Amino acid sequence: MKHFREIVEKHFKLDIGRRTRNHDYVFARACYFKLCREIGGYGYARIGKTLSINHATVMHGLKKALPAILMHDNFKKREHDRLLNKFEHYNKIK
Repeated sequence: MKHFREIVEKHFKLDIGRRTRNHDYVFARACYFKLCREIGGYGYARIGKTLSINHATVMHGLKKALPAILMHDNFKKREHDRLLNKFEHYNKIK
């Protein structure tokens, strides 16, 4: 999971562990949650523990925040897709 975090932070140029509700941070954290959950197969509690947050926050980020952001913000959608493409390329090499 450390690898996922490093790539997300480098991609968005943010510290996703920072305690803020700023839209950019919320989005970057939600992308991190998605990578950990879908590619890494980690549980909500384990993902949350890496950022010192509750499992319910991880669930909310994945089920509500991320879909809403992707539906309404085309720029964020493109950033999200670019980030996922990095991992698809990584998985093909593995």
